[in-house]
Amino acid sequence: MKRGMRSLAFLLVLAASGGACQQEVVSTCRGCTHEPPPVVPNIIWSQPGYSGVRPVVDDRALYVLGEHIVYAFDKTTGAPLWTTPLLDGTSFLQGYGTALAAGLLIIGDIDVFGIDPATGTIRWTFSPRLQYPNERSFERLTTDGTTVYIGGVWGNVYAVDAATGAEKWVSHVTTLPDSVVRVFNPVVDRGAVYVAFADQPRGTLRDNGGAAAIDAATGRLLWSQLFPSRFSEITESTDITVTPTRAVAGSLDGYLYGLDRQTGAIIDTISQTVFGFAAGSPQATTFHFATTGDTVLLAATDNGYVTAFDARNLTHELWQVYIYGSPFDLIVDSNKIYVPYGGTLLGEISPATRKLLWDFGPKFSPDAEDFNAAPALDSGHIYLASDRHVYCLTRP
Repeated sequence: MKRGMRSLAFLLVLAASGGACQQEVVSTCRGCTHEPPPVVPNIIWSQPGYSGVRPVVDDRALYVLGEHIVYAFDKTTGAPLWTTPLLDGTSFLQGYGTALAAGLLIIGDIDVFGIDPATGTIRWTFSPRLQYPNERSFERLTTDGTTVYIGGVWGNVYAVDAATGAEKWVSHVTTLPDSVVRVFNPVVDRGAVYVAFADQPRGTLRDNGGAAAIDAATGRLLWSQLFPSRFSEITESTDITVTPTRAVAGSLDGYLYGLDRQTGAIIDTISQTVFGFAAGSPQATTFHFATTGDTVLLAATDNGYVTAFDARNLTHELWQVYIYGSPFDLIVDSNKIYVPYGGTLLGEISPATRKLLWDFGPKFSPDAEDFNAAPALDSGHIYLASDRHVYCLTRP
Protein backbone atom coordinates (compact mmCIF):
# COMPACT_ATOMS: atom_id res chain seq x y z
CA MET A 1 0.00 0.00 0.00
CA LYS A 2 1.22 3.48 -0.79
CA ARG A 3 0.28 4.88 2.59
CA GLY A 4 0.40 3.41 6.08
CA MET A 5 -3.10 2.52 7.27
CA ARG A 6 -2.38 1.25 10.76
CA SER A 7 -4.97 2.12 13.37
CA LEU A 8 -2.82 3.58 16.12
CA ALA A 9 -4.04 5.83 18.90
CA PHE A 10 -2.61 9.34 18.64
CA LEU A 11 -1.22 9.83 22.15
CA LEU A 12 -0.58 13.33 23.30
CA VAL A 13 2.25 12.80 25.77
CA LEU A 14 5.44 14.70 25.12
CA ALA A 15 8.12 12.10 24.38
CA ALA A 16 11.82 12.36 24.81
CA SER A 17 13.89 12.66 21.68
CA GLY A 18 14.22 9.19 20.20
CA GLY A 19 17.11 7.58 18.38
CA ALA A 20 16.97 7.28 14.62
CA CYS A 21 19.30 5.77 12.10
CA GLN A 22 20.89 8.61 10.15
CA GLN A 23 23.59 8.10 7.60
CA GLU A 24 24.98 9.53 4.42
CA VAL A 25 23.92 7.67 1.31
CA VAL A 26 25.80 8.29 -1.91
CA SER A 27 23.93 7.13 -4.98
CA THR A 28 25.03 6.35 -8.47
CA CYS A 29 24.03 9.12 -10.82
CA ARG A 30 24.86 10.73 -14.12
CA GLY A 31 27.28 13.64 -13.98
CA CYS A 32 28.02 13.47 -10.22
CA THR A 33 30.43 15.80 -8.48
CA HIS A 34 31.80 15.38 -4.97
CA GLU A 35 31.66 17.43 -1.78
CA PRO A 36 32.40 16.85 1.92
CA PRO A 37 29.78 14.82 3.79
CA PRO A 38 26.95 17.14 4.94
CA VAL A 39 25.52 17.39 8.43
CA VAL A 40 22.48 15.15 8.93
CA PRO A 41 19.38 16.31 10.82
CA ASN A 42 19.03 15.79 14.56
CA ILE A 43 15.81 15.37 16.53
CA ILE A 44 14.79 18.48 18.51
CA TRP A 45 11.57 16.95 19.79
CA SER A 46 9.22 14.10 18.99
CA GLN A 47 5.69 13.10 19.88
CA PRO A 48 4.02 9.71 19.59
CA GLY A 49 1.45 9.88 16.82
CA TYR A 50 0.03 8.75 13.51
CA SER A 51 -0.19 10.54 10.17
CA GLY A 52 0.30 9.76 6.48
CA VAL A 53 -0.34 13.36 5.42
CA ARG A 54 1.81 16.42 4.76
CA PRO A 55 1.78 18.54 7.94
CA VAL A 56 1.58 22.35 7.85
CA VAL A 57 3.31 24.91 10.04
CA ASP A 58 2.85 28.60 10.84
CA ASP A 59 4.75 31.00 13.12
CA ARG A 60 3.38 29.34 16.26
CA ALA A 61 2.39 25.74 15.68
CA LEU A 62 2.62 22.53 13.72
CA TYR A 63 -0.67 21.01 12.52
CA VAL A 64 -1.07 17.31 11.79
CA LEU A 65 -4.00 15.32 10.38
CA GLY A 66 -4.29 11.80 11.80
CA GLU A 67 -7.17 9.37 11.38
CA HIS A 68 -10.04 11.90 11.26
CA ILE A 69 -8.41 13.92 14.06
CA VAL A 70 -6.40 17.14 13.83
CA TYR A 71 -3.60 17.94 16.28
CA ALA A 72 -1.67 21.12 17.00
CA PHE A 73 1.76 21.18 18.63
CA ASP A 74 3.90 24.06 19.78
CA LYS A 75 6.52 24.16 17.06
CA THR A 76 9.34 25.06 19.46
CA THR A 77 8.74 22.61 22.30
CA GLY A 78 6.41 19.99 20.82
CA ALA A 79 3.90 20.58 23.61
CA PRO A 80 0.34 19.59 22.58
CA LEU A 81 -1.89 22.64 22.08
CA TRP A 82 -5.27 21.18 21.08
CA THR A 83 -6.99 18.17 19.54
CA THR A 84 -10.04 18.34 17.25
CA PRO A 85 -11.96 15.23 16.13
CA LEU A 86 -13.54 15.76 12.72
CA LEU A 87 -17.29 15.33 12.48
CA ASP A 88 -18.54 12.29 10.57
CA GLY A 89 -15.01 11.03 10.22
CA THR A 90 -16.16 7.43 10.43
CA SER A 91 -15.04 6.09 7.06
CA PHE A 92 -12.02 3.80 6.74
CA LEU A 93 -10.95 6.26 4.04
CA GLN A 94 -8.58 8.95 5.27
CA GLY A 95 -8.20 12.55 4.22
CA TYR A 96 -4.99 14.05 2.86
CA GLY A 97 -5.71 17.77 2.52
CA THR A 98 -3.87 20.36 4.63
CA ALA A 99 -3.36 24.08 4.03
CA LEU A 100 -3.41 27.52 5.66
CA ALA A 101 -5.63 30.21 4.12
CA ALA A 102 -7.63 33.27 5.19
CA GLY A 103 -6.33 32.93 8.75
CA LEU A 104 -7.67 29.38 9.09
CA LEU A 105 -6.29 25.87 9.03
CA ILE A 106 -7.92 24.05 6.09
CA ILE A 107 -8.33 20.29 6.40
CA GLY A 108 -9.67 17.95 3.71
CA ASP A 109 -10.97 14.69 5.14
CA ILE A 110 -14.34 13.17 4.24
CA ASP A 111 -15.64 16.75 4.36
CA VAL A 112 -13.52 19.90 4.24
CA PHE A 113 -13.08 22.00 7.37
CA GLY A 114 -11.97 25.51 8.22
CA ILE A 115 -10.45 25.39 11.72
CA ASP A 116 -9.34 28.18 14.04
CA PRO A 117 -5.59 27.55 14.39
CA ALA A 118 -5.48 29.10 17.86
CA THR A 119 -8.19 26.97 19.47
CA GLY A 120 -8.99 24.06 17.15
CA THR A 121 -12.61 25.22 16.86
CA ILE A 122 -14.28 24.22 13.58
CA ARG A 123 -15.46 27.48 11.94
CA TRP A 124 -17.04 25.96 8.84
CA THR A 125 -17.67 22.63 7.12
CA PHE A 126 -18.03 22.04 3.39
CA SER A 127 -19.91 18.78 2.60
CA PRO A 128 -20.43 18.11 -1.12
CA ARG A 129 -21.59 14.59 -0.22
CA LEU A 130 -24.92 16.18 0.73
CA GLN A 131 -25.45 16.77 -3.00
CA TYR A 132 -23.27 14.02 -4.48
CA PRO A 133 -23.69 10.72 -2.57
CA ASN A 134 -20.43 9.31 -1.15
CA GLU A 135 -18.50 12.33 -2.36
CA ARG A 136 -15.40 13.15 -0.37
CA SER A 137 -12.36 15.33 -0.69
CA PHE A 138 -9.75 13.33 -2.53
CA GLU A 139 -6.00 13.49 -2.07
CA ARG A 140 -4.38 16.90 -1.54
CA LEU A 141 -6.10 20.27 -1.89
CA THR A 142 -4.63 23.64 -2.84
CA THR A 143 -5.30 27.32 -2.22
CA ASP A 144 -4.38 30.75 -3.56
CA GLY A 145 -4.85 32.22 -0.07
CA THR A 146 -8.49 33.20 -0.44
CA THR A 147 -10.07 30.24 -2.25
CA VAL A 148 -9.58 26.52 -1.61
CA TYR A 149 -9.68 24.12 -4.57
CA ILE A 150 -10.65 20.51 -3.90
CA GLY A 151 -11.01 17.42 -6.08
CA GLY A 152 -13.47 14.60 -5.45
CA VAL A 153 -14.56 11.16 -6.62
CA TRP A 154 -17.47 12.42 -8.76
CA GLY A 155 -15.14 14.03 -11.29
CA ASN A 156 -15.70 17.47 -9.81
CA VAL A 157 -13.42 20.27 -8.72
CA TYR A 158 -14.87 22.55 -6.02
CA ALA A 159 -13.89 26.15 -5.30
CA VAL A 160 -14.64 27.13 -1.69
CA ASP A 161 -14.28 30.48 0.03
CA ALA A 162 -11.47 29.96 2.55
CA ALA A 163 -12.95 32.35 5.10
CA THR A 164 -16.54 31.07 5.10
CA GLY A 165 -16.64 27.62 3.46
CA ALA A 166 -19.20 28.84 0.93
CA GLU A 167 -19.06 27.13 -2.46
CA LYS A 168 -18.00 29.49 -5.25
CA TRP A 169 -18.34 27.02 -8.10
CA VAL A 170 -18.22 23.34 -9.02
CA SER A 171 -16.83 22.11 -12.34
CA HIS A 172 -16.60 18.68 -13.97
CA VAL A 173 -13.23 17.71 -15.45
CA THR A 174 -14.48 16.01 -18.59
CA THR A 175 -17.33 16.35 -21.10
CA LEU A 176 -17.30 12.61 -21.91
CA PRO A 177 -20.36 10.40 -21.23
CA ASP A 178 -21.19 9.54 -17.63
CA SER A 179 -18.41 7.62 -15.89
CA VAL A 180 -16.64 7.25 -12.55
CA VAL A 181 -13.98 9.96 -12.34
CA ARG A 182 -11.53 10.56 -9.50
CA VAL A 183 -9.78 13.92 -9.38
CA PHE A 184 -6.29 14.16 -7.88
CA ASN A 185 -4.17 16.91 -6.33
CA PRO A 186 -5.26 20.27 -7.84
CA VAL A 187 -2.65 22.94 -8.55
CA VAL A 188 -3.59 26.62 -8.95
CA ASP A 189 -1.37 28.92 -10.97
CA ARG A 190 -1.87 32.11 -13.01
CA GLY A 191 -5.64 32.08 -12.83
CA ALA A 192 -6.18 28.41 -13.66
CA VAL A 193 -6.63 25.19 -11.67
CA TYR A 194 -4.92 22.10 -13.08
CA VAL A 195 -5.84 18.56 -12.05
CA ALA A 196 -4.92 14.98 -12.87
CA PHE A 197 -7.77 12.48 -13.12
CA ALA A 198 -8.71 8.85 -13.70
CA ASP A 199 -11.86 8.27 -15.80
CA GLN A 200 -13.44 4.81 -15.55
CA PRO A 201 -16.29 4.32 -18.05
CA ARG A 202 -19.22 2.57 -16.41
CA GLY A 203 -19.28 -1.18 -16.89
CA THR A 204 -15.51 -1.40 -17.41
CA LEU A 205 -12.40 -1.87 -15.30
CA ARG A 206 -10.48 0.64 -17.38
CA ASP A 207 -8.99 3.78 -15.81
CA ASN A 208 -8.30 6.34 -18.52
CA GLY A 209 -5.81 8.88 -17.22
CA GLY A 210 -5.88 12.52 -18.12
CA ALA A 211 -5.51 16.12 -17.09
CA ALA A 212 -7.75 19.17 -17.15
CA ALA A 213 -7.58 22.94 -16.63
CA ILE A 214 -10.35 25.09 -15.13
CA ASP A 215 -10.69 28.87 -14.90
CA ALA A 216 -10.01 29.63 -11.22
CA ALA A 217 -12.43 32.58 -11.09
CA THR A 218 -15.45 31.13 -12.87
CA GLY A 219 -15.10 27.34 -12.87
CA ARG A 220 -15.27 27.19 -16.67
CA LEU A 221 -13.60 24.07 -18.06
CA LEU A 222 -10.75 25.33 -20.25
CA TRP A 223 -9.62 21.97 -21.61
CA SER A 224 -9.56 18.26 -20.82
CA GLN A 225 -7.04 15.82 -22.25
CA LEU A 226 -6.98 12.01 -22.09
CA PHE A 227 -3.62 10.27 -22.37
CA PRO A 228 -2.89 7.58 -24.99
CA SER A 229 -3.31 3.92 -24.06
CA ARG A 230 -0.35 1.87 -25.26
CA PHE A 231 0.12 -1.41 -23.39
CA SER A 232 -2.98 -1.79 -21.26
CA GLU A 233 -6.32 -0.18 -20.60
CA ILE A 234 -5.10 1.52 -17.41
CA THR A 235 -3.47 4.93 -17.80
CA GLU A 236 -4.57 6.46 -14.47
CA SER A 237 -2.95 9.80 -13.68
CA THR A 238 -2.61 10.95 -10.07
CA ASP A 239 -0.32 13.99 -9.89
CA ILE A 240 0.25 17.17 -11.86
CA THR A 241 2.47 20.24 -11.77
CA VAL A 242 3.04 23.30 -13.93
CA THR A 243 6.00 25.08 -15.49
CA PRO A 244 5.82 28.50 -17.20
CA THR A 245 4.75 26.86 -20.48
CA ARG A 246 3.43 23.41 -19.59
CA ALA A 247 1.18 21.39 -17.37
CA VAL A 248 2.98 18.12 -16.64
CA ALA A 249 1.38 14.81 -15.70
CA GLY A 250 2.21 11.13 -16.02
CA SER A 251 0.25 7.93 -16.49
CA LEU A 252 0.43 4.55 -14.79
CA ASP A 253 2.16 3.00 -17.82
CA GLY A 254 5.22 5.12 -17.07
CA TYR A 255 4.86 7.79 -19.76
CA LEU A 256 5.19 11.49 -18.92
CA TYR A 257 3.36 14.24 -20.83
CA GLY A 258 4.00 17.94 -21.18
CA LEU A 259 0.76 19.71 -22.10
CA ASP A 260 0.28 23.20 -23.50
CA ARG A 261 -1.10 25.26 -20.62
CA GLN A 262 -3.53 27.12 -22.85
CA THR A 263 -4.97 24.27 -24.94
CA GLY A 264 -4.06 20.97 -23.26
CA ALA A 265 -2.39 19.74 -26.44
CA ILE A 266 0.41 17.23 -25.79
CA ILE A 267 3.76 18.89 -26.58
CA ASP A 268 6.22 16.42 -25.02
CA THR A 269 5.95 12.65 -24.64
CA ILE A 270 8.63 11.05 -22.46
CA SER A 271 8.94 7.28 -22.75
CA GLN A 272 8.88 4.90 -19.80
CA THR A 273 12.39 3.75 -20.75
CA VAL A 274 13.78 7.15 -19.67
CA PHE A 275 12.73 6.24 -16.11
CA GLY A 276 14.40 2.83 -16.22
CA PHE A 277 11.36 0.71 -17.07
CA ALA A 278 11.45 -1.97 -19.72
CA ALA A 279 9.77 -0.96 -22.97
CA GLY A 280 6.19 -2.16 -23.09
CA SER A 281 5.68 -2.48 -19.33
CA PRO A 282 1.87 -2.52 -18.90
CA GLN A 283 1.81 -0.95 -15.42
CA ALA A 284 4.91 0.89 -14.39
CA THR A 285 4.65 3.75 -11.96
CA THR A 286 2.97 6.47 -9.98
CA PHE A 287 4.56 9.86 -10.64
CA HIS A 288 5.31 12.55 -8.05
CA PHE A 289 6.33 15.99 -9.33
CA ALA A 290 8.06 19.13 -8.11
CA THR A 291 9.89 22.04 -9.72
CA THR A 292 13.00 24.02 -8.85
CA GLY A 293 12.33 27.57 -9.97
CA ASP A 294 11.04 27.90 -13.52
CA THR A 295 13.78 25.84 -15.11
CA VAL A 296 13.82 22.29 -13.71
CA LEU A 297 11.05 19.70 -13.50
CA LEU A 298 11.53 16.78 -11.10
CA ALA A 299 9.73 13.47 -11.58
CA ALA A 300 9.92 10.66 -9.01
CA THR A 301 8.91 7.15 -10.04
CA ASP A 302 8.08 3.96 -8.16
CA ASN A 303 11.25 2.15 -9.25
CA GLY A 304 13.36 4.48 -7.09
CA TYR A 305 14.49 7.21 -9.47
CA VAL A 306 14.21 10.98 -9.30
CA THR A 307 14.75 12.43 -12.78
CA ALA A 308 15.31 16.10 -13.63
CA PHE A 309 14.23 17.63 -16.95
CA ASP A 310 14.55 21.02 -18.57
CA ALA A 311 11.16 22.56 -17.72
CA ARG A 312 11.12 24.37 -21.08
CA ASN A 313 11.81 21.22 -23.10
CA LEU A 314 11.00 17.95 -21.35
CA THR A 315 12.82 15.91 -23.96
CA HIS A 316 16.06 17.28 -22.43
CA GLU A 317 16.94 15.12 -19.43
CA LEU A 318 19.33 16.88 -17.02
CA TRP A 319 20.20 14.21 -14.45
CA GLN A 320 18.88 11.17 -12.63
CA VAL A 321 19.42 9.88 -9.07
CA TYR A 322 18.60 6.46 -7.70
CA ILE A 323 17.33 6.57 -4.10
CA TYR A 324 17.12 2.88 -3.17
CA GLY A 325 13.37 2.79 -2.65
CA SER A 326 10.00 3.85 -4.00
CA PRO A 327 9.31 7.58 -3.41
CA PHE A 328 6.00 8.43 -1.75
CA ASP A 329 6.07 12.22 -2.20
CA LEU A 330 8.36 15.00 -3.42
CA ILE A 331 8.84 18.67 -2.51
CA VAL A 332 11.43 21.39 -3.10
CA ASP A 333 12.27 24.12 -0.61
CA SER A 334 15.19 26.57 -0.81
CA ASN A 335 16.56 24.57 -3.74
CA LYS A 336 16.70 21.42 -1.62
CA ILE A 337 14.75 18.33 -2.62
CA TYR A 338 13.01 16.29 0.09
CA VAL A 339 11.60 12.83 -0.63
CA PRO A 340 10.10 10.20 1.69
CA TYR A 341 11.04 6.88 0.14
CA GLY A 342 11.11 3.17 0.75
CA GLY A 343 8.30 3.70 3.23
CA THR A 344 10.71 4.17 6.14
CA LEU A 345 13.02 7.08 5.26
CA LEU A 346 13.15 10.77 4.50
CA GLY A 347 16.02 11.87 2.27
CA GLU A 348 17.47 15.07 0.90
CA ILE A 349 18.77 15.27 -2.67
CA SER A 350 21.23 17.96 -3.72
CA PRO A 351 20.44 19.30 -7.21
CA ALA A 352 23.96 20.74 -7.33
CA THR A 353 25.82 17.47 -6.72
CA ARG A 354 23.06 15.16 -7.99
CA LYS A 355 23.19 12.78 -5.08
CA LEU A 356 21.21 11.70 -2.04
CA LEU A 357 22.91 13.57 0.79
CA TRP A 358 21.37 12.00 3.88
CA ASP A 359 18.47 9.95 5.11
CA PHE A 360 16.51 9.94 8.37
CA GLY A 361 14.50 7.14 9.93
CA PRO A 362 14.87 3.76 11.65
CA LYS A 363 15.08 1.10 8.95
CA PHE A 364 15.42 -2.64 8.58
CA SER A 365 14.52 -3.11 12.25
CA PRO A 366 11.47 -3.60 14.47
CA ASP A 367 11.56 0.17 15.06
CA ALA A 368 11.02 1.02 11.40
CA GLU A 369 8.13 3.41 10.79
CA ASP A 370 6.33 4.63 7.69
CA PHE A 371 7.07 8.08 6.23
CA ASN A 372 4.46 8.47 3.53
CA ALA A 373 4.29 12.23 3.01
CA ALA A 374 6.66 15.13 2.53
CA PRO A 375 7.54 17.28 5.55
CA ALA A 376 6.67 20.88 6.39
CA LEU A 377 9.62 23.25 6.62
CA ASP A 378 10.56 26.65 7.95
CA SER A 379 13.87 28.47 7.86
CA GLY A 380 15.53 26.24 10.45
CA HIS A 381 13.50 23.07 10.92
CA ILE A 382 11.97 20.02 9.27
CA TYR A 383 8.58 18.84 10.60
CA LEU A 384 7.89 15.23 9.72
CA ALA A 385 5.05 12.82 10.52
CA SER A 386 4.97 9.02 10.39
CA ASP A 387 2.69 6.22 11.47
CA ARG A 388 4.37 6.33 14.90
CA HIS A 389 5.73 9.80 15.60
CA VAL A 390 5.71 13.49 14.81
CA TYR A 391 9.23 14.96 14.63
CA CYS A 392 10.87 18.34 14.67
CA LEU A 393 14.36 18.03 13.14
CA THR A 394 17.22 20.39 12.60
CA ARG A 395 17.58 21.52 9.01
CA PRO A 396 21.12 20.92 7.72
